[in-house]
Amino acid sequence: MSEKYITLTKRFLGKWKWNCLICSLDIDPAKDAGNVYQCTKCRYMMHLDELKSWMASRNTKKCPLCGYEVEIES
Repeated sequence: MSEKYITLTKRFLGKWKWNCLICSLDIDPAKDAGNVYQCTKCRYMMHLDELKSWMASRNTKKCPLCGYEVEIES
């Protein structure tokens, strides 16, 4: 039996709005510049200070969404 694959593409029109994965607050590019981390695997965004607190409280260095090893530049 042959398998068939379909590639799906999503396009968003208008202004895209992100919410922090950890605190659920809006991520505002103008207000939060320098305080945003985007996972290199799942591409989800979160506030950097929230991510650091979350990782410290769980003694981990993995993305809360996908579990990919997080590397934060100092």
